[in-house]
Amino acid sequence: MQVRKIDAETNEIVDVIPVGRDPGQVRVVGEYVLVSSETDQTLTRVAADTGEVTTSGASGADEAWPPRASGSSG
Repeated sequence: MQVRKIDAETNEIVDVIPVGRDPGQVRVVGEYVLVSSETDQTLTRVAADTGEVTTSGASGADEAWPPRASGSSG
């Protein structure tokens, strides 16, 4: 499945981002769009301004999400 980024001025699709086989909840948190996929057991984070994609979870994470605070353990 995919998330589509739409230009607010032209109402045109400007990017199509894969987010897993069975996307579930979608949330906007600050400058990020977060999409969960229970089937893939992943969380995909998309930066709204740059389109940078980070996927974490069972299917081979690029990086951990949420990031741990400096000096935290576990």
